Amino acid sequence: MKKIISILLLLSLMLAAPSAVTLAQETVPEFDPSVKSSNVVNTKEKGDPGIGIDASKPTDDLIFRWGGGIRDCGTLKVEFHAFTECYKDCTKGRLVMFVQRWNGSIWETVASKSFTGYNTDYFFHVSVANVPYAGYYRLKVTHYAEAGDYYEYQFTTTNHIYVD
Repeated sequence: MKKIISILLLLSLMLAAPSAVTLAQETVPEFDPSVKSSNVVNTKEKGDPGIGIDASKPTDDLIFRWGGGIRDCGTLKVEFHAFTECYKDCTKGRLVMFVQRWNGSIWETVASKSFTGYNTDYFFHVSVANVPYAGYYRLKVTHYAEAGDYYEYQFTTTNHIYVD
């Protein structure tokens, strides 16, 4: 019974997460044009739940620390990075990064990058993207780790920065 409840809880989290990304009901951020970089680092203790999507696979404590950052490089260019640090070597790790621009009502994706690494406990990627307009940008990241039959997802969203 506990397993069924856990699976239902994971599925409800999974269904709630995508809608938060696509709905225009986000609060309008208080923008500050002097902010040129943002970094986020998250840490989880063993036993805290990960967010899993495939209910047919068991979850395990894989991800220990995860995060990302974005910074203005000038002339409508941003540098962004993401990392995932695991408790043990993972057979596969994936970072899916989305650079998003505030269009006045929602955050829209203007650039994305995926990175997959294998057989390590640390996955890191850095990239640069040109953005279409001056304005407020942020980075959203999905962190995924897999070891054998076990997997875990975590998410990062940076604060906004001003790019010009």
